[in-house]
Amino acid sequence: ALLTEMTAAYPGEHWLHAELARTRYEAGDREAAHAYLREQLAGGKWKGYEAESFRGTRAQWLENEGRFPELVQFLAEWVERNPESETAYAQHLSALVRTGAEEKAFALMREWIGDAAKVPADGELTVAQQARFRAAVAAAAGQGHQLYADRVDVRWHAPLAE
Repeated sequence: ALLTEMTAAYPGEHWLHAELARTRYEAGDREAAHAYLREQLAGGKWKGYEAESFRGTRAQWLENEGRFPELVQFLAEWVERNPESETAYAQHLSALVRTGAEEKAFALMREWIGDAAKVPADGELTVAQQARFRAAVAAAAGQGHQLYADRVDVRWHAPLAE
């Protein structure tokens, strides 16, 4: 009750909202915690790091609960926002593989690696392009999010060499 009162009194304090969601989650009211984060994100008041923090927390919870189809959808929406951190991209690739959509993950990896290869020598990748490239290369190298092979799959030798 105190956290609820505090979030009402200090609506702009991200950490209070994050703590309220976490407290609900850890108390076993997981659906209420998910709903609270969805509500916070839907409002559009949180930008940058704060919104990314809420998204990262929700993705981690969905993954921990084994709710992979829902996680894939959530991460697809997050990736559409062009985040500058590789977290969403790496988790998205992993969730696709875990739900049997390996070919879709491979297609995204090819796309993201290819996009980086198309940048002219005097050009620069955007921060989001760099993040997608890092996530794709890590996955190709067997170092993806929660998917470790510790070897580069033969299919990735040529794309990575470019």
